[in-house]
Amino acid sequence: MAAPSNASPQQPRSLTLIERSFRTLNLTTGPTALKDGEYLELENLMPYGEGHLTVFPGPGNAIAAPSGKTISATWGIVIASQPYIIGQMSDGSVYAAKPGSTFVLIAAAGSTTVGGLHIDKWQATDADGNPEAMLWVDVAKGYGSWTGSTWNVLNAARTGQCLAVYAGRVWIGVGQEIVYTAPDCYNDFNDADYAGAFAITDPSMNGFIIALRATQNWLYIIGSGMMALNNVQVQNVADSSALSTTFFVTPVSSSVGLVTDRAAVVLDNVLFLVTNTGLWGYRGLNGQNIANNMGDNFDGSQALFASQVYGRNVLTTSAGYNLLVDTGQWFSTITDSLSWVSTATIIWEGLSGWVTNGAYVYQFGSDFVTVRNAVMHSKLFDCGNGAANKRAINAGFELYQDGLLPSPPTGRSITGTWNLVGYKSTSPSQSFGALDVTQNHWVHGTTSLTDRYLGLELNLSAPPSCAVGAFMIQFQESTEWP
Repeated sequence: MAAPSNASPQQPRSLTLIERSFRTLNLTTGPTALKDGEYLELENLMPYGEGHLTVFPGPGNAIAAPSGKTISATWGIVIASQPYIIGQMSDGSVYAAKPGSTFVLIAAAGSTTVGGLHIDKWQATDADGNPEAMLWVDVAKGYGSWTGSTWNVLNAARTGQCLAVYAGRVWIGVGQEIVYTAPDCYNDFNDADYAGAFAITDPSMNGFIIALRATQNWLYIIGSGMMALNNVQVQNVADSSALSTTFFVTPVSSSVGLVTDRAAVVLDNVLFLVTNTGLWGYRGLNGQNIANNMGDNFDGSQALFASQVYGRNVLTTSAGYNLLVDTGQWFSTITDSLSWVSTATIIWEGLSGWVTNGAYVYQFGSDFVTVRNAVMHSKLFDCGNGAANKRAINAGFELYQDGLLPSPPTGRSITGTWNLVGYKSTSPSQSFGALDVTQNHWVHGTTSLTDRYLGLELNLSAPPSCAVGAFMIQFQESTEWP
């Protein structure tokens, strides 16, 4: 018989989980099944790269509404190489502002219908000598132009609910019908040989046409469904001296379901649509849902706008979800979006997105000074064995100045709280700060949590240019089932 052992029981090993991958927000997959680098929450935190989760700047460069006015809708437009923000007020007046300037009246109160004005751009002088202009159509006030200096009503009877410039013509949605101009003219709907109209009779297009968008040599006709028009030609009519405009109309989707034209935007020759089933990108007649990881957070009443922040193209919904277009990564700015009543994009020397709360128009992602409240909530890690308990004993994370701003403002500090989160348990919250943003910091502390899964929740009050480099959780392994 073996002699009894006097050896002390073996102590459990201490292991360290290290996470430097910051890839994307994922609201579809359960917290224990997320892939490494996917997060339950990334509010005001932009996944810029491996080991680089940066505080996203807030809206800035404010332009005040005209005295006594409330902004109801905004658009971005460029006329004669000058970018403008167009603002429709709650009394139907229209103002224009150059970025960095103030609003100037261009159309008096009652000139437009609130919620019923739509615009597009005619590039260069048309064949009749009409100058380059912003074209507008209103559901009640007709059709007209703004040249950068003069607001014109070109046809008070030509009402409509959407318009687009495509193939050298203007196309206007009027109920379930589309009317179009003669070629190379934006004020000629009457030419019997060239201008015309046609009705949308496809059964997938119930209700009015909501939006018209031109890209990739297609004119997309969007409503409850979507169709695409192309191959616009002028041909002789058989056995006649008359001419006729011809084109092809092809069904694309029967289940789009937009209720606002702001739910459709063109970026880099791709048509993006936010619908009840997600965010879709269309190239030609083929669509792809690019929001499969984002849950049921989309509908056709939301707006889309585009911007460039820190050199990245960002597509944003009015609900505050942001897609990094080139990499497919997501993060959120939901707190910001709660005050938005309208959004817009200006395409001029890049992209700039603009949002308004009715009192001010702000440039999205341009305030590099104001401290932001930001939240990171990691996945729940099984640490190699989801069936066994682990006892967390320490945790920490790295903060640093990320260098995206060439000259970050000085005199700023970082504060915040953190805690560990498990499948059934949560550790006590710990506070830290105020830390100097110009220096790298390793923030850590002793903690206590026993659970089968371990995750970190971090709440920061920090300025843009502050970044999270990694987080770490030290734990003792176990082979015991809970």
